[in-house]
Amino acid sequence: MASKYDDLEKLADLKNKGIITEEEFNTKKKEILGGSAVESSVGQKDLSTIKTDPIVLSVHSKGNEADINIDHTKAFEITCEALKYIKYMKVEDANSIQGYIKISTSFDLMALKNPEIIEISIKSNSPQSSNIKIKSKIKNALGSGSKDNINNIFLMIDKCAKAHYSNEELKPIDYEKVKTVDEAVNVISKQAQDSFNTEKNTMLAPFFKPKALKVILIISAIFLFIGLITTLTDTTKKSNTSNTVSENDPIKILEKAPITQIDPAELGQIFNLMSEHTDIQRENKKKEIMGKIIAWKLPVYEVKKVKDNIYRIDTIGVYYVGTIAKVTARNAQESAFIEGLKTGSLITYKGKITDITLREIKVEPAILFGESAQVPVETPKVEAPIAQQQPAAAVNNNKVNACVDAWVADFRKENGEDAIIRVDILEEVTRMCEEQSRPHQVEPTERAGATASAPIQTQVASSTPTANAHSGNTDGDLKEYVESITASSSTYDNTNNINYSPNNLLDNKDGTAWAIDLKKDPNPNLVIRFKQPVVITGMKLIPGYKKFMIVDRYLQNHKLKRIGITYGNTSVQDEFTFDQASNYQALTWQYKATKNQIATQSVTVKVLETYPGITQGNRSASHDLCVSEFHFLGHLSGGNN
Repeated sequence: MASKYDDLEKLADLKNKGIITEEEFNTKKKEILGGSAVESSVGQKDLSTIKTDPIVLSVHSKGNEADINIDHTKAFEITCEALKYIKYMKVEDANSIQGYIKISTSFDLMALKNPEIIEISIKSNSPQSSNIKIKSKIKNALGSGSKDNINNIFLMIDKCAKAHYSNEELKPIDYEKVKTVDEAVNVISKQAQDSFNTEKNTMLAPFFKPKALKVILIISAIFLFIGLITTLTDTTKKSNTSNTVSENDPIKILEKAPITQIDPAELGQIFNLMSEHTDIQRENKKKEIMGKIIAWKLPVYEVKKVKDNIYRIDTIGVYYVGTIAKVTARNAQESAFIEGLKTGSLITYKGKITDITLREIKVEPAILFGESAQVPVETPKVEAPIAQQQPAAAVNNNKVNACVDAWVADFRKENGEDAIIRVDILEEVTRMCEEQSRPHQVEPTERAGATASAPIQTQVASSTPTANAHSGNTDGDLKEYVESITASSSTYDNTNNINYSPNNLLDNKDGTAWAIDLKKDPNPNLVIRFKQPVVITGMKLIPGYKKFMIVDRYLQNHKLKRIGITYGNTSVQDEFTFDQASNYQALTWQYKATKNQIATQSVTVKVLETYPGITQGNRSASHDLCVSEFHFLGHLSGGNN
């Protein structure tokens, strides 16, 4: 089972990739470390105590700085967790016992994108001042060491290594054949590489202790992120490129295999970092899904070529389960497609679940599937039945691209040009834009009040009323006839220089909104003036903030529940109540018909009641009311009011 340090490594890697924010990283780091997010000490959780000329080595990391102390008055204590971050330890020269430890800048884990290396030299022949060679800042000098102290450190590392890698017998170096430190380094490197080429996901942790007090030791505990530590086994044979393929070809079998419906998002809740599920629940789920054939669309994290036409593709495990898929490209086009993937690209693949390692699903063999496939593939049967659906309308790719570009532009405007857009967010935006690009069939308009007349004919989006709209035969969006829209108040974001103006209600962009601080203006109102008299027969609106940025903004903010409308200078009023959606994805246009249809050149909208915001993750519930779109429907009139 992965330790908290393994989890924190992956978490830091996600932050450095821009997949999670600094704030989210720090919050989750506190949870993983049990509240100790500022600094972490090597001396936590004693594994063993060695009292021969005792010392305590402690390393505390604060950003780019590290405090390093050796206390001769206390017993030597060091943990296996901390030792895993020691790249290697070396002692030279039997007389001075000179050596150095090479470690990462941060034991509390990878706060930097490119962590610097600290080199610490220990000399026993200079008891008052040890030689310290550094590439980053060190606050306190290192105390003196002795031959016994150094030997004890090595013994402790060996003990930890044996405990950590208990699945493999450690192979000591034949020190009689090693004459120099450089030779030892070469031997260690070769053994470590050989161990990575085995099918086991273990690392060789060799240890040796020369005679006559001459210590030549190297610990090779290579510091890799969780997603990269899993070794690849070469179990998939080369694809047969001839025209005749054996019926036993695993790729051909996979192409025709039925798919089991398994939700990667559900697995993410079970296997991802910070999951509330227990190990026994994860083990039961593993037994349930092992050997199943799945087809998933996931965001890419990393791509590596294993051999010939076989690629290892790691996918991001934030809102979905992380996966390691061994994908076979079936032709040159598929190879080019895979090699063109970038971090954040979406890929659809089909494959067999073979293992779960470090909470990541291993899928092998696998092939490109669906829209990612570059060869025609026979549509497989679905093992688990799913609900019958009407075929989706075709997606307009030009509209999708324009929609995504507009969202990205808004995001940059709000967060700065260098702001990083998380992959999962961009995926949700793309999905939302795809849905919006499909032609929608307008449902019969809901009537407010008991005296409902026949349904209004409406035109979706921002269609302009026809030239003979005054006849009343066609009702359309009156957006083009709006002269001005003013509000009793609106929120202004001073930090990002963003004005949540009521003009956003008419821009046909889900990602913008009119926002009002309800603490300052508990019953806000809008006044819409038209260029000429109109007859308002209905409205269409998105009564909340249809946006996902780090969290679901619809759920976080207030949304419209009930409004009142007054027409011009009359006392005629209508009231409308709106439904609450389950989340921003479920939030769609709501259509309402007016009970009173009179000619007017202005309308006043009064907010009477709202649905409150809900805390989302580490983002508190907002007291702002947000509305993405508000359009009136109707036709031109021949009179004034």
